[in-house]
Amino acid sequence: MNQHTSNTIDPVRSRLRATLATIQNELNLLSVPGQGNNNPEILRVAFLDLVNQLDLGPEPAVRECAFCGHLGRLEAKLCGYCWRPSLRTLPVAMATHVSAAP
Repeated sequence: MNQHTSNTIDPVRSRLRATLATIQNELNLLSVPGQGNNNPEILRVAFLDLVNQLDLGPEPAVRECAFCGHLGRLEAKLCGYCWRPSLRTLPVAMATHVSAAP
C-alpha cells in the first residue's frame, strides 16, 4: 500500500485498522482458556468485512516474458523486469522472429 502523506485521517485505512483490531482481539480470546467467545459470529463477521474491504478479486493472469523469462501480467505491454515490449505490442514479423529464437 502507498504511504498516506496527508495530515487528515483516511477513513478507508481507519476502517481496515478497526476490522483487524476486532479480528486480533477475537483470536486472542480464543487462545486464552475460559476466555474464548462462545459466539464465533463476531470473528466471522469481522473476517468477511475484511475480505470485502480488501476486494482482491481473482488472481491476475500471468505469462513469462519472451526475452528474460520473468513472470508478468498477461495484459502488460512491457516486462516489469527487463522493460522490453511484450510480444503483443511488437509488430507481427518481429514477434514471430523473437518467438522462434532459442
